[in-house]
Amino acid sequence: MNVTSSEISLLNIVIGFVYFIGISSSGNVRNQSVRQRSNIRQLISLHQPLCPVEVNNHTDDVECTKCNLLQLSKPRPKYPLTFIKPNKIGHVEEIQLVEGKTHRRKTLALDPPVYEIPNFLTSEETDIIKGIAENKQLSQSTLFGDGQGTRKSESAWISIRKLNKSITRLSERYEKLTEQSSWYINHAEKMQIVKYETGGYYYTHHDSGPYHLPVHNLPCCNQVKYCTTNLEQCCQLCRLMTVMVYLNDVEEGGETAFPIADTNTETLHEYLSDVNNRNLTTNCYKSSLLVSPKTGTAVMWYNHEVDEMTGLMGNLILRSYHGGCNVLKGVKWIINLWIWFHA
Repeated sequence: MNVTSSEISLLNIVIGFVYFIGISSSGNVRNQSVRQRSNIRQLISLHQPLCPVEVNNHTDDVECTKCNLLQLSKPRPKYPLTFIKPNKIGHVEEIQLVEGKTHRRKTLALDPPVYEIPNFLTSEETDIIKGIAENKQLSQSTLFGDGQGTRKSESAWISIRKLNKSITRLSERYEKLTEQSSWYINHAEKMQIVKYETGGYYYTHHDSGPYHLPVHNLPCCNQVKYCTTNLEQCCQLCRLMTVMVYLNDVEEGGETAFPIADTNTETLHEYLSDVNNRNLTTNCYKSSLLVSPKTGTAVMWYNHEVDEMTGLMGNLILRSYHGGCNVLKGVKWIINLWIWFHA
């Protein structure tokens, strides 16, 4: 769903007095650098019609010409992206991910489209993944641009190709679930296995856009017309969609929160106006959508739209803000697969 012009106008008003600030590990609010003040403008720009971007040798010298004709003249990619349009909340579609077995894909939200798929992995398969992560030795999850104190967890990384050796036809399962070409599955970034101990959490964030990577001032690669230097200095690969699978039941807490899913414009602006709203330690149960962890259940959502005419990744879905509520008792394990667009 596109953000309306009125929403963009109000967001521009918000720019005048809102500063993105971080949360210190002790919970105290502190000011961030001047550069982070531009993050809201970057966020808004992601909702403008996409266009080719010419990037010079200087990574901060980005010139964009709004030209729909130029964008439409782009050839369709060899593997066009797909977008599963939600029907209505509560709608259940039967799909076959494994031979001889039927899975159910349930719609939980429309904006962003969020789906729940029980029994995507078996309990035996989830145990295999947890064992692999423990053998790799988990390390503290990287914060990047989120700020200190916004995340408390440990993680490890593994390629889906390696997991295929332990879990039969796993790539094919993801391919059927997402309805994307196998190329996107097999060329995805490494999968992230995350462990939250009691007290662990992750404040709300986007999985794509200018916040999840260290380099904040680069466009998505699908917006770049040409590059005169190394690709990583020109753009960042943005994540079209996320597939997160719970690897265990959590005794208490640990829900996945979508605080502004399917909310109206006023609620959206109120949420964006105060960075403290991202704190799920205090705001978890104010969320419009909460998903409780259950062993083997997958939760799939879109971070971007898909341009039907070009088959390319489109605008960031602003309401795809999500996070992990505090684990109140026990531990929580998840594994993430992100579908990136490769130009």
